[in-house]
Parts: sequence; structure tokens; C-alpha cells
Amino acid sequence: MTTATTFWNKPKRLAVFLLATLMLVLSVGSSFVFADEVTDPPKYQAGSVAPDAGSYNRYLDEYNSYGVTATEIVRRGNEFTSAEENSADADKAKDILGEGTSSIYTDEFGSVLWTFEVPKNALYNIEVAYHTVQGKGAAVERNIRIDGEIPFEESKNLVFDRVFQDILVDGKFENDYIGNDLRPKQKELFGSRTVRLSDPLGFYSKPFLFAFSAGTHTIELVAIREPVIIESITLKQQKNLISYDEYIAKKSAAGYTEYTGDVISSTEAEFPSLRSQAMNYPVADSSSPKTSPSDVYKTLYNTIGGAKWATTGEWLEWEINAPEAGLYKLAPRFKQDLQAGLFVSRRLYVNDVVPFEEANSIKMQYNTKWQYSALGNGMSGNDAVEYLFYLDEGKNTIKLEAVLGEMADALHTIEDILSKLNEDYLQILRLTGPEPDLYRDYEFDKLMPTVIEDLTLQSTRLYEVVDMLKKNVKISGEQLKILEKVAYQTQKMGEKHKTIASSFKALKANLGSLATWLMASKAQPLEIDYISVVPPQSKLPKGDAGIFSRLWFEIMKFFASFKVDTDALQQKYEVETGENADPLSVWVGTGRDQAQIIRGMIDDTFTPHYKFPVEIKLVGTSAGAATGGMEDVLLGAVVAGVGPDVSMGLGEGHPVNFAARSAVADLKQFPDFDEVVKRFHPSAMRAYDFNGGVYGLPETQNYRMFFYRTDLFDRYNLKVPNTWDELYTLITELKKENMDFGMPGDFGTMLLLMGQQGEEIYKDGGRKINIDSDIGIGAFKSMCDFYSQYKLPLAYDFANRFRTGEMPAAIMDFVSYNQLAVFAPEIKGKWEMVPIPGILTVDADGNESIDRTVINSTSAMVIFKANGKQEQVDKGWEFMKWWTSADTQTQFGVEMESLLGPAAKYNTANMEAFSRLPWQKQEYEMLRDQLDQSVGMPVYPGDYMIARAVNFAFMKVYDKGANPSEILLEYIDSINNELERKRVEFGLD
Repeated sequence: MTTATTFWNKPKRLAVFLLATLMLVLSVGSSFVFADEVTDPPKYQAGSVAPDAGSYNRYLDEYNSYGVTATEIVRRGNEFTSAEENSADADKAKDILGEGTSSIYTDEFGSVLWTFEVPKNALYNIEVAYHTVQGKGAAVERNIRIDGEIPFEESKNLVFDRVFQDILVDGKFENDYIGNDLRPKQKELFGSRTVRLSDPLGFYSKPFLFAFSAGTHTIELVAIREPVIIESITLKQQKNLISYDEYIAKKSAAGYTEYTGDVISSTEAEFPSLRSQAMNYPVADSSSPKTSPSDVYKTLYNTIGGAKWATTGEWLEWEINAPEAGLYKLAPRFKQDLQAGLFVSRRLYVNDVVPFEEANSIKMQYNTKWQYSALGNGMSGNDAVEYLFYLDEGKNTIKLEAVLGEMADALHTIEDILSKLNEDYLQILRLTGPEPDLYRDYEFDKLMPTVIEDLTLQSTRLYEVVDMLKKNVKISGEQLKILEKVAYQTQKMGEKHKTIASSFKALKANLGSLATWLMASKAQPLEIDYISVVPPQSKLPKGDAGIFSRLWFEIMKFFASFKVDTDALQQKYEVETGENADPLSVWVGTGRDQAQIIRGMIDDTFTPHYKFPVEIKLVGTSAGAATGGMEDVLLGAVVAGVGPDVSMGLGEGHPVNFAARSAVADLKQFPDFDEVVKRFHPSAMRAYDFNGGVYGLPETQNYRMFFYRTDLFDRYNLKVPNTWDELYTLITELKKENMDFGMPGDFGTMLLLMGQQGEEIYKDGGRKINIDSDIGIGAFKSMCDFYSQYKLPLAYDFANRFRTGEMPAAIMDFVSYNQLAVFAPEIKGKWEMVPIPGILTVDADGNESIDRTVINSTSAMVIFKANGKQEQVDKGWEFMKWWTSADTQTQFGVEMESLLGPAAKYNTANMEAFSRLPWQKQEYEMLRDQLDQSVGMPVYPGDYMIARAVNFAFMKVYDKGANPSEILLEYIDSINNELERKRVEFGLD
């Protein structure tokens, strides 16, 4: 027996040899398999080593040799050098302000440019005097360019405040018939204001400094949102505030002393004289019997702020009175129970002036209870300092503005670290894909050394921020856990680059947690009950009630709950009796806030005109229309004879389903029907047309748009697709970078692809489905190919992946705009939405066009006729006309956004109202362009079977790789049988 033979007969030796050979083959093979990837290094390397281009800090470093000057250079508004066509109008400014004005009206689009002669190199604040005008109610936003260039990143979006005021009756809120406060209407006060351009995000406490060398320069304001009149632009010297000690010394030297009287006057905070945001409305607090005023039975708007007053830059102003000129304490009764372990900050203005440097950042510490203390440095014990403020005799104004305060520098640094780590994450993603091979050596140190270096650098910076927050800001360790976790993880990834693949998924999760922490830490919520003017030597009582008072208060609230109908929102008007005395019953499937807005609008504008009462009742939840919950309740109530006269917020398919049961009124019976439906796009009405009648009116509309990250498209030289072929190319390019494209894998996508080819979903008058046509089968196959051939993700968190850049483009419903506006504020200005790709067609003359047809979905309102009274049907029609009118829909949209913020932007179906809502001009134009290319889908009884069957067929193709055509055809008979069964059931043939 030879040595070789002996070797091969030894099982252990053979196994070792084969294993070694396999590892060698895999090792060599991997170098060939991934050759294209490793020889094509990433196009961009993230990190601080790369230029921190465009930041304000870098800008100041660049011009640190420039000094300041006392010289002021002024240009009146009408002294502009040039303006884009139709974007500036001096005559319009004169119409608003009078003939003597030297101002210029600037529209919501275009730009205006002024020329300045600067005597020497210097750093200036830029002060803009402006006059607010009628717009869409949003803050005025402008972009500034110096000599044609944006000076630094933070100047891309500058905000000019509007001013709002509540409409009160004799200084109080109006009440309903049982004494509950009604949320006050508000008005905008148009007038002149002055602002020094500053950071709207609040990272810099002082106004921006802009560098100008000696010579001629231009300043250009580019419109982003809303029109405004520019009165003047001034280059001014930066203001430097004195310290608190200097302030007191100065007032003492002027002869002002501490007030020694015994009068303590309080101003109810729920009645601010002015505010910067419409959404900072009064709120009802019933958490403490000491809240002023308080009642266990009634809803009283007795405080203001809380989560609604949390964004930097938002301010509230009150008028207070002082018995004589002198020094006082200012003491609010407040609650800061939303930022656990953190403090919130406010900048204080007395008579429109920040009195001293320390007033730029007054801290309110966290506590679950109400607090009542004088404004000071926010410290406790021997370190506490309570500030004194000089007040004039009589009326004074106190303004509190939300700021980041001592947290500003740390949060700004963390945001920068997060941005760079997100860049590092994307670079790793481009190499490894979302599922790194744990057994492969990616050679990160060779392929992306800058990323490795940056991970270590950002870890070091994050540790430094943590130390600073612990030592200087006194933040507890519990609040810093996510910062320490990310710092530790990135440190290990930088030191041991071979762990990057195994740590990749955890890094994504931790960066998401860090982004959430950052967004939450930026919030500065504060609720105020009242503000007191206090003699300096006075001792304040406790801010909250004792345990027994609170216990008794809660017991009384419990018993009171049995007497209050929380679902019925009653009106305040007593209407005339007679034939119109029967109330119109309206069921609403929204949230309570929305229902209260509807109730208030009915009281103010509907009932006084139509002279009959309306009863609003909340049914189900805001998701009811989507889930069918509200419709199920409605159906049972209608059958039982206890249903409403009108229902709002129904899903699109339900009017026809109710109509098939003869439960709702045909709106074509009304002589003004044809005029009313002109309010809506034709596509919005199609789902309510059935068997010769029309059975609903649309309230809201929704359709898909193409969302994309402009910054990432620019970086990777990606093209926004106009056609599906270009979209396929885009998906391929994204896949090369290991990034994804997002598109819903549902029946709606198939409908979209059919609609762009002019194909109807039904045939034979709705008796049969048409998805088995050549175009229908082709559309289904194309939809399946997106997920089987192009490997698009079927389930994904769009907002999160869009924010991180993993999914830099997607086709989504345009209401996703609301989610991005709130969830991803850090990418504001870095994304857009445009019409979706389409099918390129060429007519007989050779002219090319792109069919971008989308499917328009709606929510509806209907009139039920179960009570058999035609007068109630007629009342219902009057209510529907009022509710869907342009003025009513505009008011509701504005109040919704004022109440709930940007997340509540209202997608009204009334086209005129939609144009009035506070979209940016470009956003509105894109949405309107897509709306004009939308179609609606008809509804027939049994239609639910179609989406169900198509989705079943799709999942079989997705899960099992089945043939799309064969699988879809298997479901055609079952769909047609259900359509036929429903036609027989409802006697439609």
C-alpha cells in the first residue's frame, strides 16, 4: 500500500484536506466573483476628513480676519436692482401700504436683488423690515444669496414670522350650551415687523453674521413660500448683550429699585396678546385643582403650550401690568413633564428687548407636577439665582420664545455626527448591500479607509459631547445611553474593521434610535397656566395641590364622567322651532380634534345661515374608513333605523355598496347638482356613479407621486425618470449602489399600469372583470417583475429608509408628504415630489407625449334616506354643499394644520380649496399637474373580490415563482362569479 493510498484512507486526514481545499477555492473564487465591485471604489467618502462644505462655522472661520463696524447700510424695498419677471410689484405694495411707501411686494415665487456699496471688509447682521400680507397662513420662507451664491448651508431656509391673535368675546372664550369653552377662532394680524436673519433651527443663539469685502455686493432674496412686502434691508452691527450683573448695576445706577409692595398680579397664559404660530392654541388641563380656572364638569381652556409649543423659534407674548416702575420677579406656573431628565429653554423679551445675556436661555427643569417659581438660571439650592426684571409702570409685554439654550451646541454637534455616520453607513451599504456576508473579508481598510477613519473620529466626538453634557449641562446618564452605545459601536468598528459586516444591521438600528433621540431632544415643550408679577421678597406658594386635594379632585372627575356625553359635540345656538327644528344628524369617523373643528365651523357659519341644528357624533376612529369599522357600525344602525342623516369620511367604495341596498340618496335629484360637482376633478366623482345615479361627494383625494432625494440624485448623477424604461434604468443604478427603490406591491400598482394604457378594469357594464385582457395580464406581469426580477422590497418603512438614504426614491401616495415633514425634518429641502413616470407615446404627426395617468382615490360623504323624510334629505344636501364648498374646505384645512401642525396638511378634493392651502408653489404645481392626469375607478358590488384575488395571485408569484399569467387567470372566474352573485342579490339585471 502506497503512502498516498494510506493518506486517502484516513477519514480525518481526508476531511481536513477537503475542507482546506474548499476554503482555498472559496477564497480564490471570491476574489473573482467580486472583482467588479472591489475594483470600482465608492465615488464618495464621508467624514470630517472630507470638507465640511458650506457650514456656518466654516464660513466664520474663513472670514475670521473681518472685524465688525458701526456703519449701517440701508436699501429701501423699492430700491431693488432687478427681479425675476412678475415676482416684484411696487404698485401692489402701494395698494396695501399707501402711496407714500418705499416698499416692494414680493410674490411666493421668483427673486428680488438689491445692490450695496460696502466701505470696508466687515461682518454684518442683515436686518429685514417686512410687512406680512394675505397668503396661505404659513410662515414666510426665503433663501438668501450674496453675490449670487448661498453663503452657507444654514442660510438656505430663512423664516419671517407671521403674527396671530385669538378672537375673544369681552376678553373671554365663547361657551357652548352647557358652559364648555369653545376653542377660539383666530385672526392674522398683518403689519410691519423687523428681523435679523438667524438660524430657524435654533442651533445659533445670535443672528447670522455675513461677510462683505469692500466694494459692490448684491443681496438676493429667493422666494420659497408665501408672499411678503419688503420694506427695507439693512446691514447692521451685531448686538452684544450685557450680563445680568451689569444689567442690575445699570438699573440701580439709574435709580430703579426693587418693588416693595404686596401686590401680586397674574396674567392668564391662555390669553396671549400675540403668538407666532396659529397652532399654539389654548388647551384644556384637568390634571390639578390648582389650575386656574378649573372645573370637573366643564371643558375649560385654562393653559397654553405643552407639546404644541415645542419648536424652536415659536413664541407667545402677553401683556402684564406693573404698579410702578421698578425691579420685579416674573413667575410662571408651568409644567414641564414631557422631557424626562431634561430641561427646556426659553428666551425672554421684556418690551420686545432681551434685557441681558442670561435671558437668552432660561431653563425650566423636568417635573411631573406643576411648578411655580421665578424665572432664573434653572438651578436649585445655593446655586439658584432668581432674576429681577425692570418693568415700566402700567402695561408691559413679556414674550417667551422656545430656544435650544445650553443644549444648542451639543445638539448641533450630534446632528453633524449623525449626518456623517449616515454617510458612512451608505458607503458601507454600497459595498456590502443590506445583508453583509459575515464570512467574507470585504477589506474595508483598503476599499474605504476614509470611512474607517471617520467612524473613529465620530466616536471620539460623540464621547466628547457625552462628557460635556454630563459635566456642564448636568444631563443624567439614562438620557445618554443611546449616545454612548453609538459611540462605543463606531469606536469598535473603526478599530476592528472586520467587525463592520457583523455590526452593520445594529448600526442601522442605533442610528435610527439616535435620530429619534435627537428629534425628541430638540423639542422644547412647555405648558403655562399663568404668569405672575412678583415683588422680589415675596415667597411663592407651591405650584401643585396636595395629595388629598388631588385625590378628591380625581374622585369628582370620575363621578362627573357619568354625566358628560363625550361622543356628542353639542352646538351653542338655540335655533327657531317649526318645520326646520328637527336636527340633522351627522356621523363623523375622524379624531376628536377634527370633529371639534367641524363643530365650531358649523356653529359659526352653517347654523346661523341655514337655521336648523346639526348634531355631530363621533363614530369609530380616524382609521374607520380604512378598516371598514365605521361602515360596519353604519350598516347596522341603518338597518335598525337609528342611523344618521349624513355620514362623513367613508371609504371610496361604500357609497355604491349602500346605494345597492337603497340606503342612500341619489344626489342627481337636486337641481344644482351639476353646478356642485364642478368643484371636483372628474376623476374624484367616478366611484360614486352607479346605475344611473350619483350617491356621494368626495371630501379628500389621494394619488401617487414620485418622491426622491435631490441631494443623493445629485451626488450619484441619477436622473429623475420620465418613463418606465428610465425607471428601470434608475432601479438598476440604485441596485449597483446597494440602494432600493420603493413602490407599493398592491392592486393599485396594477391599476396604474393599466390606466396609463387606457385600459378599463371592468367590461360589459361591470358584469365582468377586464384584468384578463392582454393589457391587464401585461400590467400584472410588469408589477410582479418589479419584485421578482428587479428585487424591489415588498415591505418597508418608507419614511425611515428615505430619511437614511437607503431608499432615495419611491412612488408613494402624496399624503406621505405629511409623514416626511414631521418624521424627517433633517432632510428638509433635500427632497422633492414630482409626477410619476409614464408611457411614451407618439402620435401620427410624430409628436411625443408621456401618459402619467394615476388612480385617484377619495373619501366620501353620503345622505342616508332610511328615516323616509325628504326634508332631512334636503337638509343633508344643504350641509353637503356647505361642507364641500371652497371656503369651508379651505378653513378646515387651515385650522387642521394650525391645530395639529404640518402632519395634518389636508388633502381636500375641492380643487379651488386645494389651491389655497399652504403648499409651496412648486409643490402645488407638481401636485396639480399629476391631478390633471388622474382617473377614478368605477365601483360595482362585489369589487372587494378583485383586489383580494389579485393580491393572492401576486403573493403566489412572489413566494413560489409561479407564472404570472397562469396564476392571474386562475382567479378570473371566481371574481366574475362574485360580481354576478352581487348583481343577482341586488337585482341589478
